Amino acid sequence: MKLHGQTQAEGFYKKLGYETSSDIFMEDGIPHILMTKMLS
Repeated sequence: MKLHGQTQAEGFYKKLGYETSSDIFMEDGIPHILMTKMLS
């Protein structure tokens, strides 16, 4: 599973098992990162 998360929410998504998969990029003027999680 993949998502574009705001950098301020990175810790929240990491607690849910997501891993950071990109450098910071801008989306709608807000810094984001790509985060991924493997589903079993």
